[in-house]
Amino acid sequence: MKGFRFWFVASLMLLVCRESYAGREQEPLRPEWLAEDYKSIELVSLLGSPAPLTTQRIRDILDVGDDGEEEDLGFGASKFDIAKGHGYTSLYIEGFVFRGSIGLYKVGIRGSQESWPRISERVIDLWKQNHGPTFEVNDTGLVHTETNDAVLQRYRSSVSAELGEMKSVEIPDELKKSFDYLTSPIGNRAVGDTDGEIAIDGLLNAKRVDLVENVLRGFNASGRVYAALALLKLSKKNELVLSPDTISTIAKVSNLDIAIISVRGCLVSSRTANEILSEPDDPEDPPM
Repeated sequence: MKGFRFWFVASLMLLVCRESYAGREQEPLRPEWLAEDYKSIELVSLLGSPAPLTTQRIRDILDVGDDGEEEDLGFGASKFDIAKGHGYTSLYIEGFVFRGSIGLYKVGIRGSQESWPRISERVIDLWKQNHGPTFEVNDTGLVHTETNDAVLQRYRSSVSAELGEMKSVEIPDELKKSFDYLTSPIGNRAVGDTDGEIAIDGLLNAKRVDLVENVLRGFNASGRVYAALALLKLSKKNELVLSPDTISTIAKVSNLDIAIISVRGCLVSSRTANEILSEPDDPEDPPM
C-alpha cells in the first residue's frame, strides 16, 4: 500500500510539473542526472526476461530494499510494481504472479512528457546496446511486455470456478480497451480512479450490460466492484432486472476477502468489496 500511495502522489506531482513546464522555455538537462539515467540502463540485461526472476531478485537488482507495491489479488494471485528512480527516468518492472509463476511481465523506462522526447533517442540506443528485449515506445518511455498464457489461463480458471464463466459475447473495437482495462489482472488499479470511471461508463453508455456482467466475473478485483456498483445502481433505478445468477455473483464478489484501493478526491484507502458496496449512494454522484 505504501507503494501505491507513493505512485499516486507522484502522479499528481508529475501533473503539476507538466503544467509548470507549459508556457516557458525548456531548461537545460543536467548532465549528472542524464548520467544516472544512462547508467541505469545497464541493468536491462539482467531484467529482460522473467524466467529466472523473483520479486526479491528484482529488488536486489534495482537496489530498492523493500520499496515497491505488492498487491494480493486473491485466488492465489498477486501483482507487483517495483521501480528505481534516477535523473529524469525510472526503471520499472510490473508483473502478475499466480501460485509462484509469473504470468505477465513488463520492464520499461518511464520518463515525463517534457523530458522523454529530449532523451528518448539516446535511451533507445543504450537499451539496444545493453541487449534489452524488444519494446514499444509511448509518449513517456518504452516498455517490453511478456505473457505466459498457461499461467494466465490457470488463474482465469481459478476465478471462473468461483464466480462463473464469462458469457461468450462480441466486443466491438471501440469498447475493447475499456473491457480489457476492467478485466485484466494488472489493468484497473482502484475504485474511483479516472480511467476506471471512464471505462465502466463507456460500457454503460453503449448499453452493453452483458459486458458489464462479464466484468463482474472478470479477473480484476476493482473492475468487479465497478461492475457490481453499476449493476446495482441500474437495478435501483428500475432500469434493469438482475437475474438470480447475477445477484449470486454480486454476493460472491462482495464476500471476497481482497483489499481494494479506493480513491475519493485526495483520500486513498484500502477496503473490501463488501465495504465499498455497502456504502450509501452519494446524492451528488452523476448518473451513469
